[in-house]
Amino acid sequence: MSNRQWYAVSAIAVALLVAGCESGQSVDAAPASSSSKATTTVRATTPAAPVLNRRGENGAVVQQDGLVGAGKLDIVNGNSDDFAVVVTNGDPKKPQATIYVQGNSNATLTGIDGTYYVYLKTGKDWD
Repeated sequence: MSNRQWYAVSAIAVALLVAGCESGQSVDAAPASSSSKATTTVRATTPAAPVLNRRGENGAVVQQDGLVGAGKLDIVNGNSDDFAVVVTNGDPKKPQATIYVQGNSNATLTGIDGTYYVYLKTGKDWD
């Protein structure tokens, strides 16, 4: 390989590295002989999407309507999954309150009125 060919391959590699190939891209330079042309292949990789953490605060009351009673609900979540705990007097579409309880955590909901039902909602990536 002549000095001119060597400088050309080196300049291409340096230009690619300076342009950002060190952040997840790979550069492969084919070996060049005195009778062949130097080729460079650039393979770009797409970084994985960031994992969003949209968990609520443990014990956060995310919805409330009519919490005026003296009732209290102590919640012990012994599961690793997070739950939204819905308290309603009957129709789950019209809850008195919804409280967010993280996995392996405790929370208390106060101000519950009357006879009520408790529903649990679980899932991933709360938003």
